[in-house]
Amino acid sequence: MARPAARTRQASPAAGRGPYQTGRQPAGAAGAMHAAAGGSVTAGNYQMLIRACAAARVQLGDWDRRVLAWLAGWEPATCAVIAGLICRAAAAPPRAASKEVPDGPGHPR
Repeated sequence: MARPAARTRQASPAAGRGPYQTGRQPAGAAGAMHAAAGGSVTAGNYQMLIRACAAARVQLGDWDRRVLAWLAGWEPATCAVIAGLICRAAAAPPRAASKEVPDGPGHPR
């Protein structure tokens, strides 16, 4: 059986962008950002979200930043998931419009 990869802490938004299967995974991904922000959970969350938007080349307005500041008050795992979604969406290749119903709860195939 293969050994699990060693854990590394990186401050990059891409370091732990998921997809996540457990609540521990995004919490671990947020740890490096909080350390880089001097241990402040809210400041670390905000930096994680801002950096994800920057990496995804999302242009932010004043209201966008205000909403990100509000989101930064949530737990680190929640912010890591949102940052991961932003990064993954930006990295995904463009797709043609589809009329299919997406997979997920409430959307059986």
